[in-house]
Amino acid sequence: MLLERLLQELADQNAPVRHGDLANLSGVAGDELQVLKTGWAKLPVARRVAVVSKLLGMAEDNPEMNFDAVFESCLKDEDAEVREKSIEGLWESEAQTVCSALVRMLCGDPAPNVRAAAAHALGRFIDLCQESKPPSRSESKLQSVLLSAATNPSETLEVRRRALEASAPLALSEVKELIRKGYVSEDLKMRASAVFAMGRNGDPCWVPIVARELSSPIAEMRYEAAAACGLLGMPEMVHKLLALLKDEDLQVQLAAIEALGAIGAPIAKKALQEALNSPEESVQQAAEEALSRLTLQEDPLSFRHSL
Repeated sequence: MLLERLLQELADQNAPVRHGDLANLSGVAGDELQVLKTGWAKLPVARRVAVVSKLLGMAEDNPEMNFDAVFESCLKDEDAEVREKSIEGLWESEAQTVCSALVRMLCGDPAPNVRAAAAHALGRFIDLCQESKPPSRSESKLQSVLLSAATNPSETLEVRRRALEASAPLALSEVKELIRKGYVSEDLKMRASAVFAMGRNGDPCWVPIVARELSSPIAEMRYEAAAACGLLGMPEMVHKLLALLKDEDLQVQLAAIEALGAIGAPIAKKALQEALNSPEESVQQAAEEALSRLTLQEDPLSFRHSL
């Protein structure tokens, strides 16, 4: 059996982990999945970490490959790094079984980094719940779990701030209060998370704060403020975002480009077209993607015309 032979090869730590062999794990299901679960537990920890890491890269490079079944089964792995990477691999999953597993991990996983990853990933399910009306029972559960994690004084800072970010879209007074408290925190990471949460929250009340942080002396705050501008849709901030295209920090530049693509405006489009000539390849790519987004906004049928 192909899968059993693959597991035997993976058990040999001297043998290389080949992408071509791991491709056979795409779409695994049924009896094969059970074979994988049985053999997986026998692999050395370092090997399991290496395999999950490679699967992450393969899925990112080739969207046609689907390793969700593998990642979901690895959420129960004994190794924290394997669990954390498996959560990352399930970022696009909308399965209720994944959501339930993430809730359990946020509430009880012994590793703080895994709990933080679970909180971060649950933001995806909050977004999905926001798209469905009326609110579902699962949304109420998510609200409770995330708010509990965000306000738990015995929880780590990383978990609390990731829970804040995830819960930000909820139209609750408790969420807004958490964002306000986070913004005045003495910890820079929490303040940055609060600005990011302002964008996800979508309330215009955050506009003055976000606008102010675009000029922050701290690159991380400028980055989060630029991202929040795009989420809030702040056309009045286009000129400030244009200035950030020349920011000394590359990540700030990229955030500004993405925000301009989300907001639009003729002057933004012109600046993005000029960014296509940047010597920095990542800036060129980001500008190209932002212009594509603008084109779709201007003409939703443009994609069909290009086929």
